[in-house]
Amino acid sequence: MFPVLSGDFFTYADRDDHYWSGYFTSRPFYKRMDRILESHLRAAEIIYYFALKQAQKYKINAFLSSSDFTTLTEARRNLGLFQHHDAITGTAKDLVVVDYGTRLFNSFMNLKKIIGRSALLLILKDKHAYDSPSFDTLLEMDLQQKSQASLQYKTIIKLSEEPSFINWGVFWTLLTSEERGIILHYLM
Repeated sequence: MFPVLSGDFFTYADRDDHYWSGYFTSRPFYKRMDRILESHLRAAEIIYYFALKQAQKYKINAFLSSSDFTTLTEARRNLGLFQHHDAITGTAKDLVVVDYGTRLFNSFMNLKKIIGRSALLLILKDKHAYDSPSFDTLLEMDLQQKSQASLQYKTIIKLSEEPSFINWGVFWTLLTSEERGIILHYLM
């Protein structure tokens, strides 16, 4: 039998409506956003490193001249700012928390782009075919979020009988020229 704890479990208030409900119960939405951003940041750092090495090896200026490294640094700073004692504990004022949330959201959206561009460079057979601006939305991730105040959701890729660029675009670069010829014959 476990011991029983009894007493007053209401949230503590030091003034009128200023409640201290504790780390684990206050602002769970932003704590979740923090964890998701942290995992995306780590993934972006790893895949960016491998793509950067490929870009340096093949001298892909479109990738080397991008501001992705600066964006990664900004995301790290925003995550660190949120993990400050007032933000992560949920004791910051509402306007401040909304600002933190906006920073986390913008970093999340930027990291998704870095992961997509880096993955694209890594899967391209002909590395010199990489062109950053035209491929921004080719490799989209399944986790989506419309705004800093909305929940994240996963999207499902729906395939149809009608072939489209989105359905085939990811796999196109992995195919040999003979396989591409067969697919082009099928599409015509």
